[in-house]
Amino acid sequence: AVRAARARQTVFLMRCALAEDEMNRDEIVNKRFSHSLFGYNMAEVDEFIDEITCELDDLAQRLENAQRELDEKEAELAKNAERLKILAREIKKYRE
Repeated sequence: AVRAARARQTVFLMRCALAEDEMNRDEIVNKRFSHSLFGYNMAEVDEFIDEITCELDDLAQRLENAQRELDEKEAELAKNAERLKILAREIKKYRE
C-alpha cells in the first residue's frame, strides 16, 4: 500500500512537471533569443537547449514507465483483494 501511494505521488508530480500549460519539448527546441550588443554565445545556448530537451525526454520516459508500473501494481492489488475476499468467505464457511 505504501509503495502504491508513493508511486501515485511520483506519477502525480511528474505529470505536474509535464502539464500542458507548461513549456513543452518543441517550445524549448524552437526557442530563439534576441541579440544584444554583447549577445549570448549561441553555441552555448544551443547546447543548453539540447541538454534541457534530453532531460525532458528522459522525464517523459520515466513518467511513462512509472504509469505503467503503477497500473500493474494496481491490477495486482485488485487481484489480491479479490483473493482475500475469497479466503475470507472460505474461512467463514469453515468456522460455521
